[in-house]
Amino acid sequence: MRIIPALATIAFTCGSFNIALAAPAAESNEIKAKYNFTYSKDMQKKIDDRYGNREKETLEDLIIKETYPLVGKDAAKIDVEIIDATANRPTFDEMSKVGGLSFQSFGIGGANLKGTLYDNSGKVIKTVDYQYYSTMDPMTKYKWTWDDAEYAFENFAKKLADK
Repeated sequence: MRIIPALATIAFTCGSFNIALAAPAAESNEIKAKYNFTYSKDMQKKIDDRYGNREKETLEDLIIKETYPLVGKDAAKIDVEIIDATANRPTFDEMSKVGGLSFQSFGIGGANLKGTLYDNSGKVIKTVDYQYYSTMDPMTKYKWTWDDAEYAFENFAKKLADK
């Protein structure tokens, strides 16, 4: 079962105690059922050749985390096409496939997305195209693997919600 970050699990660590609060699995599955993810040919090749399928799930979960609170409750269905997503740091699969990379490697990240919201009758509520790629700044070396892509997902969600 996939867990949707921030919607399904909140974990606290205090000393030797770990406490996890999880939403019911049915709720997570209902949320996931609203989404239809597709990938451009280039992005699918990037996933297959470099990032790995685990990262595909991470990207989908991040998109749900950002979009569901703003538009997911109002839409019957949400189509998202990931045209491109670029990581700030190498993924585990990428480090095993490409020589010379380490988790200390970093670069410009971001994403290019298209999304469509549908109401219960199947009518299109809104269609959005959004693209964001960071510029190299001194803070890039402190970002996590999908930091700039997550920022793109957040702004994509705001655009879908007109916020």
